[in-house]
Amino acid sequence: MYKTFSLELAGRTLSVDIGRVAAQANGAAFMHYGDTTVLSTATASEKPRDGIDFFPLSVEYEEKLYSVGKIPGGFNKREGKASENAILTSRVIDRPMRPLFPKDYRNDVTLNNLVMSVDPECRPELVAMLGSAIATSISDIPFCGPCATTQVGLINGEFIINPNQEQWKSGDMQLTVASTSEKVIMIEAGAKEVPEAKMIEAIYKAHEVNQTIIAWINKIVEEVGKPKHEYESCAIPQELFDAMKAIVTPEEMEVAVFTDEKQKREENLGGIGAVIGHEISHAFDNNGAQCDENGNLANWWTEEDYKKFKELTKGMIDQFDGIEINGGKVSGELVVSENIADNGGMAVTLEIMSTMKDADYEAYFKNWGRIWCMKGRPEYLKLLLSVDVHSPVVLRANMQPRNFEEWYKTFDVKETDKMYIAPEKRICIW
Repeated sequence: MYKTFSLELAGRTLSVDIGRVAAQANGAAFMHYGDTTVLSTATASEKPRDGIDFFPLSVEYEEKLYSVGKIPGGFNKREGKASENAILTSRVIDRPMRPLFPKDYRNDVTLNNLVMSVDPECRPELVAMLGSAIATSISDIPFCGPCATTQVGLINGEFIINPNQEQWKSGDMQLTVASTSEKVIMIEAGAKEVPEAKMIEAIYKAHEVNQTIIAWINKIVEEVGKPKHEYESCAIPQELFDAMKAIVTPEEMEVAVFTDEKQKREENLGGIGAVIGHEISHAFDNNGAQCDENGNLANWWTEEDYKKFKELTKGMIDQFDGIEINGGKVSGELVVSENIADNGGMAVTLEIMSTMKDADYEAYFKNWGRIWCMKGRPEYLKLLLSVDVHSPVVLRANMQPRNFEEWYKTFDVKETDKMYIAPEKRICIW
């Protein structure tokens, strides 16, 4: 025997049959809204998937031609690939529901929505959104729901709750709002220059309707819901968090990220700022500089500029080539692209420093050197010389600052110092 639950929603009857079909799924909801029918199921694997650090949730929205009374004919007698509408509908279902699963849950979960019939007065996309929430809520899959979704249209200045297909297409607003019992968790909207106050009013109205739906779903869960199953937690061990916090406390991390303190800002520029600049500079290293913005080979250089770039690249190769370290010698050719990126990362962050009042260059350069700290066995460090496109970390810390005048001024480096490089031999590519 199956049970049917009904709710009057926007002048039409929304009903769901529980236990009628798909008994082997963890949860199944046979949804009816007007004459639109959608089968929504939720299934989960017994064990977590190995070797992943994300939640493997898959959402499917399957449109079939028979749902609108058509059978594929002609040369192609099979259904085609998922339409753009089906893909976007799957994403709108995924977006509000994914955060409601436990963060340490790694079991494969599939939410499938099969459209059985379509009534133009009741959009199947909305039915699938509600069906997925119900199927998951009544299942034994851990889920911090329920959630509900409402769509709002606007015609002649009047709100239309869950508009039909024609109203949805021709109206001045296409608003989709998902909520839990506590708050709005997703908004997707398109509109024809609707005033901000009107949009906010529509969001509140949709959230209010969602509370009615959630109360209805809670009653269904109370009557036919399954106990949530136990699962193997894949959370990062608390011991690792504790070890990280022992090195950098949450308070220190907050200060480093959000502080207005001058010295911290300069340290961040010498650390993460230079690393970000490094990655961006790869677009203009000896490889990236030969391609356009789409990655296609393209000669966008003037002859004079490219000649100068090649000279600077040769200078960067010569700066590192043949240096004896870690029981071997550095190949300047092997590491040149990474050295160009290091050079670019330092150049761009020093440019930012030049705009800051009373910039602390000493803090900047010290943190630059600090970020390259690394330990390794001698055999491993020697191996890196032949295979790694990065220079040894000691050289990455010590070589690039010597190309910039700011370093010489900060530490009062003289010609007699071993780290001194004559100005004409310093390389600043960008």
